[in-house]
Amino acid sequence: MKMSKINISFCINDNHCLYVFFTISMIKKYTTNLDIFVLHTDLSDKSKDRLKTLVTESVNIHFVTIDRDLFSNLPLTLDGITIETYYRYLLPEILVDCDKVIYLDSDLLIRCDVTELWDIDVSQHYLAGVNEIDIINRFPDHKLKLGFDLDELFINAGVLVCNLQKMRQDKITHHLFTETERLKDIILFQDQDVINLALKGKIAELPLAYNYTVEAMEKDLLGLDEIKIIHYNSSGAKPWKHYQFQELPLNKYLKLWQVDFVKNIKQIQQTKVSLLLPIYHETSLTTIENICKQSYKNIQLILLNYNTDINIQVPDVCSHYPLDEEKVDILNVDPASPLGLDLLKLVKGQYLISLNHIDELDDSFIETALNSAEQYQSDIVLLENCDFNENDGNYYFHANLFKEETVTAETVKKHFQTFPRHKTYLTNPYCKLFKTSYVRDNNIDLANDLIPKSYETDKISYVKETLYVYRKIKEELISVIVPVYNVENYLHECLDSILNQTYQNLEIILVNDGSTDSSGKICDDYAAKDGRIMVIHQENGGLSDARNKGLDAMTGQFVTFVDSDDYLGNHCIETLYIHAKTCQADIAIGKYIEFEEDNKLFVFPNSQNSVNKIELLTGEQCLEKCHRYFSFIAVTAWAKLYRANLFNDNSPYKSIRYPVDVLHEDQYTTHKLFFKSQKNIFVDEYLYVYRRRENSITKTQLSEKRIMDEIKGFEEKIIDFALLNKDMTYLKEYYIYLLNQHKTYLENHQQQDCEVYEYIGKRLMTYFNWQDKP
Repeated sequence: MKMSKINISFCINDNHCLYVFFTISMIKKYTTNLDIFVLHTDLSDKSKDRLKTLVTESVNIHFVTIDRDLFSNLPLTLDGITIETYYRYLLPEILVDCDKVIYLDSDLLIRCDVTELWDIDVSQHYLAGVNEIDIINRFPDHKLKLGFDLDELFINAGVLVCNLQKMRQDKITHHLFTETERLKDIILFQDQDVINLALKGKIAELPLAYNYTVEAMEKDLLGLDEIKIIHYNSSGAKPWKHYQFQELPLNKYLKLWQVDFVKNIKQIQQTKVSLLLPIYHETSLTTIENICKQSYKNIQLILLNYNTDINIQVPDVCSHYPLDEEKVDILNVDPASPLGLDLLKLVKGQYLISLNHIDELDDSFIETALNSAEQYQSDIVLLENCDFNENDGNYYFHANLFKEETVTAETVKKHFQTFPRHKTYLTNPYCKLFKTSYVRDNNIDLANDLIPKSYETDKISYVKETLYVYRKIKEELISVIVPVYNVENYLHECLDSILNQTYQNLEIILVNDGSTDSSGKICDDYAAKDGRIMVIHQENGGLSDARNKGLDAMTGQFVTFVDSDDYLGNHCIETLYIHAKTCQADIAIGKYIEFEEDNKLFVFPNSQNSVNKIELLTGEQCLEKCHRYFSFIAVTAWAKLYRANLFNDNSPYKSIRYPVDVLHEDQYTTHKLFFKSQKNIFVDEYLYVYRRRENSITKTQLSEKRIMDEIKGFEEKIIDFALLNKDMTYLKEYYIYLLNQHKTYLENHQQQDCEVYEYIGKRLMTYFNWQDKP
């Protein structure tokens, strides 16, 4: 032989590359001093670079480009078999310096030193292979049709030892092409049939151990320690696919490949892409099925578990989905700890993709995004998307976000400010790929909304192909209850903000509570223009009575309250609804901005601040947040979306209504709703504008009734806590704080001789006897 190295050949395209990488890795485990020839037509640079990482001083890889047109007249008779299978015909003519070569398919598990194969004497034959036992049992008629007896040698072409010198001498390449043309109407297994027919009588038989196929696996013809090469030659038994084979022995052989794949490929390759998937409930896990279908496999999956009621374990996830445990991480999100810091500690990939658990990905989404990043050396890749609306079952496609395939930071900033669709797309973290180092260096939190500063790089590329589907969830009817009393100067702004909501399936109930100005007429005018509006006119009964009338009239599955001098951000109801549905929450709570009418200032209360975009809380945790941090938002009726059955369902507690003829009605009511709820979500987003004005109920000077009603509301809450045996630690502290605040107020206004001051004094006297009790 002219060459001292062992020659090995593969005929592949990009789809085979990862598996050939694995096969070569396994060969290297047992054998050195290799010359590997990869025959291809248009193998990508990415695939070549991947294979080149296997090159060492003793292992060379050569890429040989083949003209595909040479094979244009040859038949493809089986699904899943590509034209590259015929490229081995050319081995004698291409590898002119080689007298011998081992040809291997890509779906193999090498378990031996291939020197054993190399040393087999084929000097008197064109090639050597293992007898194809599968065809005898599965396609006996076909073997007979080709002119073979059932017990006659008919080899499987997945593992061949080829005598190239003899094949060149006898012009076997030309002979194989000619025979393929002649036999094209009768062959089934393409070039394998042709090789057996054309070279009949000149083929040596190899032991079964060197090409142990599915038929052999199912019959357990050899012991595991005897098998040299396992060949997964059936389309229904590819180990990189996910099967639920319960029966042995086939499952045993599939797992052998998978275990070695993990040990060799995934240790050699650096994880390229880390995927962030939020988990709110068990159905969120179904998105993993979509991820497993991705053409790009070298990923890390990080599950962000927002729901501590779900005990997610990595082995459980991997038992249901074809994922390696080493590539799955779970982060239980702590509401009190910033998610971004903990998240980046887990990230192993060079790139990051944040996913929404209800959206859909094209199977090529990750690979396409990664190709763009590598082509343009991008810090960020933006990808085109479309919408699927569950309400009408239609897909909605859009004009391209950008014209060019590369985008500057200035262009992104401009679109952020001027185009609503661009702002919506650029704000959310989905349908984008980020370089991990860029995220770390710029402190970008992919668990929260993005801002223009998130895009301060000119290394941004854009993929025009639509590969991501945003899912717009089905809109249930939401009742919006607006008590109205003498707010003619503010009512237009309030109602316009409701009508302009991005969420449109609304039932708007305006309860005119005996207004003496034009508020009632304004309500009627709006109702005449919009069929979603219902107006109830009544004699003045107070805010609680008006809300209760709305609750009695509502038919929606969810309900929210808006005070008639306040107004909503355009996305308020949609944001709360999406989070309530996504997290299966009973109450969704948003943040509010105070607008001070007198000085025209917007105030952002600190008590609402959260470390993460969302917090999933039980009712008791919401109340603890209220009492521990004096959180006003946890008490108010507005800036929340409630499941309607919290108010109207008699089980397990009675229907809930607001107490009539008292002020601070929320103090008497909101905690009851939280106790009745199972799960609630706090959204760290400003959605509601609360107006403080001179003549509003909350702005007027504190009267004795106002003070007493608030104290009585607290005391009713204390009784409810006690009856339900709830922890009152923070409630007690808040109560004492409230008593002292009102005591100081009355003293500053020289009102120590009033009844409520005396009442507060008596309550404070009991504090010393109460503070040590649970």
